[in-house]
Amino acid sequence: MRRLIWLALVFTAASGACTGRADFERMRQQQRADPFGPAMRVPPSGAVRYGQREGAAADDSEAVAKGERVFLSVCAVCHGADASGRSVVAANIPGNPPPPLNGGHVTAMTDADVFFVISHGRNRMPAFDWSLPASDRWAVIAYLRRLPLVPHAESSQ
Repeated sequence: MRRLIWLALVFTAASGACTGRADFERMRQQQRADPFGPAMRVPPSGAVRYGQREGAAADDSEAVAKGERVFLSVCAVCHGADASGRSVVAANIPGNPPPPLNGGHVTAMTDADVFFVISHGRNRMPAFDWSLPASDRWAVIAYLRRLPLVPHAESSQ
C-alpha cells in the first residue's frame, strides 16, 4: 500500500512539472545581473571601506588624551610608561622584552597593522579586542603616533 501511495505522489509531481509549457517569456524579460558590474548589495552596518580606518585622527587632542589614559592603564604595565619597552614586568619576562613603541619596527607599521596587533595579540602579547572597544584601541594608536621618536639603538637598551 505504501508503495502505491509513493508511486502516485511521484507520478503526480512529475506530471505537474512536465506540462510541456515552459514559461520562457517571463524568464526572458526578468531583470538580469551584470556579472562584471558593481555588486548591488547593501554593506552591513559598521562596514569600513578597505584601506580606510574608522579611528581618531592623530591631530584630535581629545582622542590623544583618551589614548594616553588607556595606554597608561593597560599597555604601560609591559611597554613602560614612556613606551620604551622597559618596565618591571618586562624585566621579569624571560626571553625578549616587549618592543619599544616609540622607535624601531613598530613606528614603521601602519595604523591598521598596529590595530590588528592590539586586537589579536602577537607572540606573548594577549589580544585586547575583548576588553578594549575599537575606539579605545584607535585612541591608543593616536597617542602612540604623537610620542617623540627614539632612535632604535637607544630604544633597545
